[in-house]
Amino acid sequence: MFLNLILTWVVGITPLASLAVDGADATARGAPIVLYLSRSDCPFCRHFEHDVLGPLIKSGRFESRVLYRQLVMDGSKEVANFRGQTLTPTQLATELGNVMSPTVLLLDGQGRMLVAPRVGYNGNPYATFLLERAIAKSIAQMQTRKPAATNAH
Repeated sequence: MFLNLILTWVVGITPLASLAVDGADATARGAPIVLYLSRSDCPFCRHFEHDVLGPLIKSGRFESRVLYRQLVMDGSKEVANFRGQTLTPTQLATELGNVMSPTVLLLDGQGRMLVAPRVGYNGNPYATFLLERAIAKSIAQMQTRKPAATNAH
């Protein structure tokens, strides 16, 4: 709990509670879910948060066009998957096909990957650019999936 509060304050990302709820919101808004998977004991995660994710979120560049969520894979608070089933964070990470940290998944409201996951961080000076490009592609894909508005007269 304390770790999640610190991450929310430092990075500006909301801890994941329910992918079912977030998925419905993402679908309604036509916005991708930017799901950040981390571990509390991961030094690469702290560097990624400090160097890439925190500054990106604080910049506000994608603020109203994505849902940022974080799953601390070794956390103790259970979370819901896209079907509403309650799982441990480790179980959910495995279900999503990932057990490495840090990882960023870009998902639609049904849990489908929009672009390839961004896995790992080694201080790459292009990491922010690559993540921004992946988010922009995800937003574009969500916009093409948005249901067309109907004109009822």
